[in-house]
Amino acid sequence: MGQIMKIQQYVVILICSFYSSIIFSYTTFSDEIIISQTGLDQPNYIQAADIDLDSDMDIIITTAGIIGWYENIDGLGTFGCLDTIATDFSGHSWYTNIAIVDMDNDGDIDILSSEWSDSSFVWHENKDSIGKSWRAHTTKTPYLFHALHSIDINANGNNDVILCTINQAILYKNINGEGMFDNGRILINNLRSACICSTDIDYDNDLDILYVDSSFSFQCLINHKNIDTFKTIKIGDIPWDINSTRGGAYARLKSIDVDQDGDKDIIYWYNSEFSGNASINWYENINIIGQIGEVYRILSAPDDFYCSDLDNDSDQDIVIYTNRNKVAWYENIDTTGRYINLQMISNNEEFYHDYYLYPLSIFAIDIDGDGDNDVLTVNYQENKVSWYKNLLETTGCNDETLRSPKKYQLHQNYPNPFNPVTTIRYELPKSDRVVIKVFDLLGRESAVLINKHQEAGYHTIQWDASDYPSGMYIVNMRAGS
Repeated sequence: MGQIMKIQQYVVILICSFYSSIIFSYTTFSDEIIISQTGLDQPNYIQAADIDLDSDMDIIITTAGIIGWYENIDGLGTFGCLDTIATDFSGHSWYTNIAIVDMDNDGDIDILSSEWSDSSFVWHENKDSIGKSWRAHTTKTPYLFHALHSIDINANGNNDVILCTINQAILYKNINGEGMFDNGRILINNLRSACICSTDIDYDNDLDILYVDSSFSFQCLINHKNIDTFKTIKIGDIPWDINSTRGGAYARLKSIDVDQDGDKDIIYWYNSEFSGNASINWYENINIIGQIGEVYRILSAPDDFYCSDLDNDSDQDIVIYTNRNKVAWYENIDTTGRYINLQMISNNEEFYHDYYLYPLSIFAIDIDGDGDNDVLTVNYQENKVSWYKNLLETTGCNDETLRSPKKYQLHQNYPNPFNPVTTIRYELPKSDRVVIKVFDLLGRESAVLINKHQEAGYHTIQWDASDYPSGMYIVNMRAGS
C-alpha cells in the first residue's frame, strides 16, 4: 500500500505522537471573530497559506478588484491589516480564481490568478519571500475561461496550469520551472460547468484529471506518466433523481477517501440556476481503479463547502456555508462515509440571499497552531472576513477492543504538500514487523523510516525531507502476510 506526498514550501509542522488508545473528541467553535469589515469591496473567496514563511497560516482573499492577504502576526490568529498582492484582479466570483503555488521553485508562496476580463492568467511572484513585494507575470490566452487549477501533470517538479472554460480544459505546461509556459493544449472538449479536479483515481502514482462531461457523466483522463498518452474513461453517471438537475450551473468536484477503504471517492457539489437547488453528494469508488457505485446524499442547499477533519478522528468532515447565512458542519461519523449530525458553528442572523449575486466562501485550516482545524469565511453581502476557533476537546479510552485497529492501513501524510517535515499515520491490527520506505517517482529508495517489530495499535512517524529535493514522493508500508 502506498501514498503520494509532495514537498513544497508550505507549512512546517512539528507534531509527532504515538497512539496507545482511541481518542474521542467533542468539537465546538467560538463565536465569530471578525478579521475585517471595513475597506473591503465584495470579498468572494478565501484560502490560507504561510505567505511570509514564519510557520503559521496567513489568510488570502479575493474581492471585486484585488487579491490581498492578512498576516497572522502572532501565530494565534491575531491578524494585521490587508496587504495587497494585485489591484487589477477580475476573476469570476463563482469559480476557482486563484491557486496557491510555488510557481518558480524558489521555496516561497506565489499566487496564480485568473484575469477573466482579458482572457489571461497571471502568477504573482513573491519577490521578497515575505509577501511585501510582488511581481506579476501575465500569460495571454485565446480563451474566455472561468476557472484555473495548478497541477504538476508530468511529475517533473514544475507546476503547470489548467484553464477551464464552460466546456473545455486547456493545459499550459511550465516549461522551465520558473513560470514560463508553452502555447497550451486542449485536454477536454466536452466539459460541464468548468468543473475538474486532479487526483490519483487509479492509484498508479500519477495525477489523473476527473471531470463532469456535457452528458452529466463522470469522466477521467487517466495519466500514464506522459501527458501525451492520456486515456479517457467513463467512471459513472450522475443520476437523474438528484433534484432533477444533475449538473447545475456551478459545480465543484473533490476526490478524497470518504469511507476510509483505501481508494479515492468523489464528492460533487452543484448549484442550479434553473431550479434554485443545491446539493452535495458522494459517490463510492467500488474497485480502486475509479469505477463509481452507489451515490449518497450528504446535504442540500449549501452555497460553499470544504472537506476537513474538524474533530481529529482521521476522516474528512464537511464544513458548509448555507444560503441562509449560516456556517455549519457535517460529521463523518464512521468508516462508511455516513454524514449526519448537522452542527451549527455560527450564530449569524439568518437571511436568505441570492447565491448568484452574493457568493460566499469557506475554508478550514489550523489558524492558531493548537493542532485542530479552524473555519474561515468571507461574506460578499456583508463585506467581512471572519474565522471561528475550533474548541476541540479530547478524552482517552483504554478499552482493549477499541484500542486495536481492524486492518492494516496507511493514511495520507499530513500536511501535504509540506516543508520540510510531514507526519505519516498507520494502523496495525496485530503485533508485526513493519517496514515503511519513501521512494521517488522513478522507484528509487529515498529513505527508510522504520524497519522493526511494533505492537498493534495506532502509530505515527515523521519524515524530515530537509535534505531532499522538492517533488513527488511515494511512501510505502509493508506489514502482515
